[in-house]
Amino acid sequence: VLSLLDEQGNVLATTGSNIADLSVVPAGGKIPFLAMLDKDPQPYAKVEILVQGEPFTGSSIFPPYFDLKIDKVTGQESNFGRYSLSGKVINTGTKPAELVKIVAIAYDENGKVIDVGWTFSKLDTILPGQESPFALDFTTIEKAPAKYEIFTEGDEGK
Repeated sequence: VLSLLDEQGNVLATTGSNIADLSVVPAGGKIPFLAMLDKDPQPYAKVEILVQGEPFTGSSIFPPYFDLKIDKVTGQESNFGRYSLSGKVINTGTKPAELVKIVAIAYDENGKVIDVGWTFSKLDTILPGQESPFALDFTTIEKAPAKYEIFTEGDEGK
């Protein structure tokens, strides 16, 4: 949850994260997310971010799968007038990967996050050694960012 606060700590605006986030944060890792407000209440004094989670115990109906590699990424303007990335996700592990999600963070030249985009791989299941194409549109940017990072995870298939 993201909240904008005034000098006295009063909440001026708040919003939750959209679905761009991933479900598991590896130890020492980071997780991309996108939180959007209808309007930017000016001035605000502080940004507060609250994260809710619990340690992963290894047991899950849909265990996460991380043996995935992003490859051959190119950027271009999409059909929707936004900047997009396309490439391949490769299953480098020994089990099938299902519902593979790809999330990208775009940064400006100062390292500030300017957008987040997400998509799923084109194949619902990626077998060991197999690859699947993907294409994702950023939400707001129309031109190439100074830098971007891409994260991916899937569910362990049977």
